[in-house]
Amino acid sequence: MQQESRKNNQQQQKRRPGLAPILFLAAAVLTLLKLAGVIEWRWGWVLSPIWVPLFIILVMLLFEILRDFEEIVIEILKRR
Repeated sequence: MQQESRKNNQQQQKRRPGLAPILFLAAAVLTLLKLAGVIEWRWGWVLSPIWVPLFIILVMLLFEILRDFEEIVIEILKRR
């Protein structure tokens, strides 16, 4: 019974491609369109499927670091 459950979980995980391949494909398509002259966007926008998610992740990481820093400062102040 457990093996069947594991197999089902593995099959479900294999079906979901995730967001990274989709973003890479979007960036590749936009790059080809830019190089072919179909779109006249700036390169920053053509490559935005790559840098926008990275920017969002970095901002979230920064907020997490600041939150942890705040907790550390509060703990230090409590000990005084």
